[in-house]
Amino acid sequence: MTALLMLTGAGRLTAQASVSQEVTGMYSLGIAGEEQMLTSELPGTFAERKNGYLVKGSFDVKASIEYTLDLFLRVSANTRTGSPYLALQLPETSASELSLGLDTAYARLHVLNGLGVISPPLEIYIQAGKFSQGADNLTVSRYGLEGASGMVKTSSSPAIALQIEKVFLGIDQFYLGTSSSLLFEAGTAGLLDEAVPRLYDTDGGLSNHGKPVLGEYAPQFFASLSLNRYVLPVGLLSGDISYAYNGAGIYSGHSLGGSVRFDAFLKKNVWFLPLAVHAGFSEKNIDVLARTTGTGALNATTDLRQALRLGVALGVQYASPIPAFTDLNPPPRIDAELTVAGAYSHIGHIYRDDLSMWGLSVDGRFMLARKFFLGAGLILPVLGEAVWSTREDVSTALDSYSHGFTTLQNLGWEAYAGFQVSGSARFTLGISQNRGLSMNYGLEGLQEGLVKYRQPGTEESEGLLQTFGVYALTSVRL
Repeated sequence: MTALLMLTGAGRLTAQASVSQEVTGMYSLGIAGEEQMLTSELPGTFAERKNGYLVKGSFDVKASIEYTLDLFLRVSANTRTGSPYLALQLPETSASELSLGLDTAYARLHVLNGLGVISPPLEIYIQAGKFSQGADNLTVSRYGLEGASGMVKTSSSPAIALQIEKVFLGIDQFYLGTSSSLLFEAGTAGLLDEAVPRLYDTDGGLSNHGKPVLGEYAPQFFASLSLNRYVLPVGLLSGDISYAYNGAGIYSGHSLGGSVRFDAFLKKNVWFLPLAVHAGFSEKNIDVLARTTGTGALNATTDLRQALRLGVALGVQYASPIPAFTDLNPPPRIDAELTVAGAYSHIGHIYRDDLSMWGLSVDGRFMLARKFFLGAGLILPVLGEAVWSTREDVSTALDSYSHGFTTLQNLGWEAYAGFQVSGSARFTLGISQNRGLSMNYGLEGLQEGLVKYRQPGTEESEGLLQTFGVYALTSVRL
């Protein structure tokens, strides 16, 4: 439920305000033996307890004044089991107690409407405040394995942006119940050319790579062009191309990504064939697989260099035809989907040989009467074996590493069932096991609420972890 307030003043300006809230709670019963305990007390690992939890919530307030000004505020809080940073596998999320934080706060000015232009051919906005910008990353699979541009973004920080939008209105949009638009946006951090600390790129001289250059900073910039659900005779087309300079809150150089999604009509509003194609590139200091950045001793991503990721996903979706008004006893509505996704990753490192991997995922979901659902999936982030090791010309004093990522040690699977109420609340009961590279992927289960254990039959020094457990999840949006 969204609360809506409308006020009209003597000057005929109409103000609207809406409030919405969302709360998600997840609790997991870990499945692990005592031999899978870890001696290091990293966040979210099995040192004492094997059961996990996650509670997060957000409170959104949006106000608009007669299509001339928008104000948006988001306050959020979470408490969770957390996780340690594992290169290419998991981002660091510290175990936290429930505390409020300001995620987003911005004002957006409708320039042409504000200047009194009647029926402008396009919309121009100026947005300022604390917010982030990022690529659309238009995935089809529920795992999102094909996604390649999720790290082409800025961090939530003081910023200013320009947006130009063209909205397409027509009978096709009305018939399909969708809106279509073409949007260009560009933004920069409020600190301009002092947005992120500059880092050394190589070893030697005053300091080794990844260390801050004292007193020197660099700008942060983002730009994108996106097309949202444009109606063609044979389907819906969406796409985006995005660029970030020193994005993701770190001195990361150039990042570029793009995605295209086409939902082909096999039979309008009944059978769809969604297809997504992705490509993404990161110059340095971003872990595109773990989807994180960091400069600390336990979460540093500053060893990573050029990363290329490609992805594709193809699915089939079915929705029961809408019954006629004269049908007084229609059959229960059925929705079903099945998706196959593939990805290729090529990861560079300052000390190690390049790492190349192919991945595959399959997931499906069935829903009855828009209330009861069940689903399952299998994800293989690496097919065969991919070896990541220190180059022969690198001194062992700088790096001494060799690890083979195999299919079995990085496999993940999940099965779940549940029900939803009015489309705004759902309860899910599921079971999942994710190893290695698959730990950062999930269908309904959230990795922040799952404890990480040592894989059976391995030594702690090997660094082979997994999640395995039964979980219950409740999510409500009002």
